[in-house]
Amino acid sequence: MMDPLTIEQNLQTLKQTLPLLSSKRMKLLEILEFLEPLSSENSLHFLSAYLPELMPEITTSILQTDFTGTNPDFIQLLKKILASPSGLLIQNNENDELLKAIEHLKQEEAKFASWQNQQTNGLFSTTKSKSFATDKVWIPMVEREPILTELVSKFATLSQLRIDVSFSPKPIQEDELHVTQFADTNKNNPQELRSALVAAKDFFERVTHIKIKKKLIVRCTFEHANLIIGESLCAGLAAVIFTELLRLHQHKEEFSIRPDVAITGALDSSGKLIPVDEHGLSLKMEACMFSPIRFLVVPKKQEKLCVDELKVISVPQSGMMPKAFKKLKEVDEYVSTKYKEPSTNNYEQSTDNPEPTTVNNELIQINLSLEVVGIENFSELFFDRRLTDSRRIPLAKQAGRKLWKHRLPIAATTIVILLLVIGRMWYGPLDKNPAIAKYEGEFIVVKNINGETLEKIWVGKYTAKDPDGFMVNRNVCFYDIDSDNVNEIFWFQLDNDRTDHTSCINAKKLGEENLLWTFPVRKKLYFPGNTDKYADKFNSVVQLKVGDFDNDDRPEIYLLAKNQYFGCVLFKLNAVTKNELGYYIHAGHLQTFDITDLDNDGVQEIILTGYNNSFGDAPITVLDSRLIEGHSPCTQLHKPQDIQKGIERYYLLMPRTIVANQYKNLVDYSHSFLESIDSHDKFFRVSISEVHLFNIPDREMAGYSLIFDFSLRASGMPKSNTFYDVMVDYFVSEGVFPERSDTSFWDRQWRKHLQSIQYWDGTQFVNHPTVNKRWLQALKERGLPIPPGIPDSLIQ
Repeated sequence: MMDPLTIEQNLQTLKQTLPLLSSKRMKLLEILEFLEPLSSENSLHFLSAYLPELMPEITTSILQTDFTGTNPDFIQLLKKILASPSGLLIQNNENDELLKAIEHLKQEEAKFASWQNQQTNGLFSTTKSKSFATDKVWIPMVEREPILTELVSKFATLSQLRIDVSFSPKPIQEDELHVTQFADTNKNNPQELRSALVAAKDFFERVTHIKIKKKLIVRCTFEHANLIIGESLCAGLAAVIFTELLRLHQHKEEFSIRPDVAITGALDSSGKLIPVDEHGLSLKMEACMFSPIRFLVVPKKQEKLCVDELKVISVPQSGMMPKAFKKLKEVDEYVSTKYKEPSTNNYEQSTDNPEPTTVNNELIQINLSLEVVGIENFSELFFDRRLTDSRRIPLAKQAGRKLWKHRLPIAATTIVILLLVIGRMWYGPLDKNPAIAKYEGEFIVVKNINGETLEKIWVGKYTAKDPDGFMVNRNVCFYDIDSDNVNEIFWFQLDNDRTDHTSCINAKKLGEENLLWTFPVRKKLYFPGNTDKYADKFNSVVQLKVGDFDNDDRPEIYLLAKNQYFGCVLFKLNAVTKNELGYYIHAGHLQTFDITDLDNDGVQEIILTGYNNSFGDAPITVLDSRLIEGHSPCTQLHKPQDIQKGIERYYLLMPRTIVANQYKNLVDYSHSFLESIDSHDKFFRVSISEVHLFNIPDREMAGYSLIFDFSLRASGMPKSNTFYDVMVDYFVSEGVFPERSDTSFWDRQWRKHLQSIQYWDGTQFVNHPTVNKRWLQALKERGLPIPPGIPDSLIQ
């Protein structure tokens, strides 16, 4: 028999958890995990005490849940609780909501039988739509709760993704991708899904030989958008965008994804499917098994894993099966009498399913006809007739549409096109100026501003490992260093032929076979106070920028590279000769930097963010582009030998907030990340990530954003992110902090927090804004002008 005190404690935990959950099935799961131990014969008096209190939440959640893709064992367990003596007592009191909930469960059970014999019922309206709809696909999606992310999800669901593709009515710089809910047009998440759009356009252009010249607007309507996490919908998204591009361009061949097909898989820009999380994949297969889905498309590398997992899911797990109980039939009869409708619990066994799951002598039909299809590239969907339907537009109709569309300028256009094709064949692109780079295979593909390929440079698989383009924009840049109006190419590369994987920076002129120069990214440093005393290889380049930032009429390169451990170096090189002009060492990895002119004096400053291993607080450092030397503030542990203190213009440490201090024993250091710079209004925005909570991914750490003006004063109150607010609410509920309604408390805390920002004055940290006195001294010694706005007390 269970301990009454333990039961009461579990109830209080349940009450705190339920309001934080948005998924109804997750709410039901939490309630069942509380009630199930109470349903044994020895504990029925406990169940009678607690079930009435939880019944309103149970019935509401059941009525609002579509159990498609749910293991029927879960439904049986719900019925077991409702069929208990306590449940029958509530029914006998004419509880209409409870009766409706039980009837809803019976109807959901009936789907499993009908789906086996009629694939057109239930989730889908028809397998062959007369309108030949091409704009939708089913995506299996793991339900995740953004608040209680420490809970391992036990459910997946099927959500329909619909696409609308159109040409932009006005000039825009790049294609727009919007992801929305049916009734909510404010949820956009285009960046992580852009690889799907790139891959779909590339495949369309290859198979149709049609160049998409106009910019596109893609609107993706996705059910349950609040549950989307990750990029596993990219493969399905790319497939449907491709079908819509065919329709938009009135192509002679059109495709549609069959309505009994579901697709999951991340995607790179070349269309190759990337494996997804194995735990989530198992849940997705289970959801498809208990739905009308006939084919589940997965990455090829995970096909065998899925087939093996499918066999496991197909066999009922005894641990999940509820025990037999006597009152279930009575519940069904009572509900049938109440609603005067026949019970639908006796299902006919399908010949396609010789081994149905049996629970309490009731047959639950499992979709054993589900097939897993592994593909390497999303384009393989359109070569498999099991997965897609196609139709050909009659030639006369197709020709008529094309001629009518271009009826006036058709003759002149034809001549111009022929001339352009001939010119392209002989001379290549007219614009020879490199401006864009992307990774393809083991190459950097260099393009002009119009996206036309100018040259391919081999860099190896260790360098070209970012097909989506985030790192290539940081590791490749262009600048005209010889004033011939054609940019030279500068890029970071790992030496694939050397065992130590030394990195280097290369410079090359377009079309020439030999490099202009190569700079190995190495710096011999010695740290006497550290166990890892030596550092000389900086084989991870964070960012690369080229230009004349110090206003001396000579272009330079700023190269930010980090060691495997704590060391980080900002190199300054002559862009023409590769000669080293200076370097700055930071005691911890710097992760972002940008360059702007703080004073409008023509000399630009470098703003860097990251973390400091010595102090743990998140740093912000600002360097004068003319004075790149020394090392950052640090303790003796991270101090390099024979290197002077740095001459930063500013160096700040952001203290931890009261929330992060609750985790001070679990968190080594905070991170700062430069979000944006507004040179017009003279401010920049920095995000501070303080603590990694509940296994939240790094990109979703709890923290806040803060705006600084160009004198490095915090110019606004911090804006916290969702996860930070969740932790505040948690500690409020625990009584650690007062309620949010106590605005005076929180205002005081934020003001106190901002007043505790630490500024480095060259010898120590102070809690008021100041520049580094060593920077002012360096300006005087080298005869450089002191920028306006510096207080006279500091200059003297």
